[in-house]
Amino acid sequence: MLGRSIEKFMSEKEKAKYGANFEAIASSISRTERVADKLEEDSVKIKLIEYMQDKIGQVYVARLSGMNKNKIFMELENHVEVVYNVTTARDNFIYDEENFKIVDKRNNESYTMGSTMKVSIVSASYAKMEIEVIPYVEEKVKIDEVEEE
Repeated sequence: MLGRSIEKFMSEKEKAKYGANFEAIASSISRTERVADKLEEDSVKIKLIEYMQDKIGQVYVARLSGMNKNKIFMELENHVEVVYNVTTARDNFIYDEENFKIVDKRNNESYTMGSTMKVSIVSASYAKMEIEVIPYVEEKVKIDEVEEE
């Protein structure tokens, strides 16, 4: 597509000069553009990981934005994209692939695309190039325990 766009603006002299190599040039430009896009995306991820390093353990409201059998993708209220690794998480949430939702096994509450939930930041990894969260579960303190203190 880029090749056809460029060709419209070329003079007949330029077409004659570059015509034989035009496909190779257009292909090279496209490859370079894809590499540049990937590098830009990675640089943004690196800065977000850097920003979230001191926020591990904090709780945020997240909106579910994507799912697959291994990961659930979310966006925090501060617009940082995070991931919940279903296969490595050790909590009471399971991924229901057939119905495209996650389910809290304790109370059978389900979450689908666009749902919000509280999450806790567990890591911000340069090696994985991702910020990992787990669903936040508030610990309920029994009244007896409070009175004993």
